[in-house]
Amino acid sequence: MKKIAMLLICLCLMTTVSYGFNDFIDVSDEDWFSYDVIQLKSQGYVSGFPDDTYRPNANISVEEFITITIKVVGEDEVIMDKKRWSDGFIQKSLDLGYVLEGEFDNYQRDITRGEMSRIILRASNLDVPDNYLDYAGMIVDFNDMDSYWQDISLRVFTTGIIGGYPDGTFSLNGNATRAQAAVVLNKLLEPDRITLPVLTDKTDFDQRVAYLKHKWTILKPTYEGNRFVIQPSIVAPYVAGSLEDLFIQDALNTLKYVRILSGLSDDIYVSETANTAAQHGALLNAVAGFSHTPDQPADMDNDFYQLAYDATSSSNLAMGSRNLSQAIRYLMEDADESNIDRVGHRRWFLLPKLNEVGFGHVKGVESWRYFSTMKVFRNLTTVERDYDYVLWPNEIAFPTEFVSTDTPWSIILNPAQYDRSKTSEISVTLTRVNDNTVWQLGWDDTDKLGQYFNVETNYYAIPYCIIFRPLMNGQTYKSGEIYKVEVSGLYTHSGQETSFEYALEFFDLD
Repeated sequence: MKKIAMLLICLCLMTTVSYGFNDFIDVSDEDWFSYDVIQLKSQGYVSGFPDDTYRPNANISVEEFITITIKVVGEDEVIMDKKRWSDGFIQKSLDLGYVLEGEFDNYQRDITRGEMSRIILRASNLDVPDNYLDYAGMIVDFNDMDSYWQDISLRVFTTGIIGGYPDGTFSLNGNATRAQAAVVLNKLLEPDRITLPVLTDKTDFDQRVAYLKHKWTILKPTYEGNRFVIQPSIVAPYVAGSLEDLFIQDALNTLKYVRILSGLSDDIYVSETANTAAQHGALLNAVAGFSHTPDQPADMDNDFYQLAYDATSSSNLAMGSRNLSQAIRYLMEDADESNIDRVGHRRWFLLPKLNEVGFGHVKGVESWRYFSTMKVFRNLTTVERDYDYVLWPNEIAFPTEFVSTDTPWSIILNPAQYDRSKTSEISVTLTRVNDNTVWQLGWDDTDKLGQYFNVETNYYAIPYCIIFRPLMNGQTYKSGEIYKVEVSGLYTHSGQETSFEYALEFFDLD
């Protein structure tokens, strides 16, 4: 009697008996999941809600998914005299090794697609092809996963039992729905319904474009509300104010994206301490003038000034940008006469070990004059990360939306690998492959408004940066154009002359 009661309580997935006869008010025979949920119900593995709904788009919990899995694989010997209806099924999954101790601290929460995949792999005898690693390029968000979950997602993906979404993403951390769970588990019962993925010969360019487009949909700025939680006061008594979290998040996401474009880690975060300092710095710029080293106003408290000065002297600063995301993209250009020789703002944003950042934003007296402060060094946590070089525009694929005719190209080299004391022989050959247009760039190109070349070795984040800009004569970088970059005259620390080359193709994000 107790076992029958448990079967009625658990999962509540449906109440129809045969395909083609469906009494669920929220399920149509045309739904992609209809056949599978009906088959599971007809065999007694699942049941429905009292209001005659299936709720296909609702999330499924860990305990629900485990319970169905145990039933589907035919493990009937479950001890039911537990405190909660799912306890016996959970214990059985632990005994069988489908779930390991400590993997879940809460069995009543929603299960993710990755966790569902892990259980399915352990509970099934599905064949994983020996070359499963070759399928990595078919999962758009593969690079968002750590190595542990990459292996799980690839294994389950290549069995055909759990596929990706139409946009090519696997959505490892997305919640599994009741519809998805039904389809996956019914495939264990009916293996002939499994469709194996066909290994496609995607180029590095195709994979990179798909990934960058995917990340842009996630990280592009969307906030349009009020930017201030506490309104700043630019007259004494001064109030630094504070920014809306979503306004700051847009800025953080923009910085994450430009780092992704350069092939760097986007594992960066904002801290309250850094944000507070940056907000004080933005207000100081609005009051005392736009400068990394503004003078102290006579009526400004010294502690206030010292905190603000620390920020202005350790931040990327922008004036005129109406939001922080816009300011970041403007500073990434560094195309003006006063910045092109070193592209210092860009280099700080692209510092490989950057981890903690802070943002400040204040409106000045004039309606157009906004002051933005982006704290990127001094008294911030950093994470040492390996790198050989950092490119802008980056190799393989690069969006046209993040480059203009005036954009200087930059190659930041690791000074631990390349000798930055020997730069006099460095030159760059840039070739547009489509029409074989060639630009030779070297030390004679000193026009900061036109064709330009420089090698900068001062301490702007990484003290070794090759900067060059071809004379485009009004032309823009277009989708489908391929450029090849060849750098000669480099030296290793052992005195060995070496060269460096790469290629990229531009594409449109939209």
